[in-house]
Amino acid sequence: MIINSLEYQIIGDPADDYYRAFRDANQYGDDITEFLKSTTQPGWTCFDVGANIGLPSIFMASPAPNVRV
Repeated sequence: MIINSLEYQIIGDPADDYYRAFRDANQYGDDITEFLKSTTQPGWTCFDVGANIGLPSIFMASPAPNVRV
């Protein structure tokens, strides 16, 4: 899976609707993700406190160098 020009292997439970929708579409996008991609800055520390497959973490980490998630 290519996200923000980087390749990732996303593994999840095929019974999980969220994971399955991402896997089957071979892409991901929503309002929160677009916000994270457009606002995350180099040097930031970001927290993903959700409990799923970590897609917000990828979007917070990939747009800027030296971001800690």
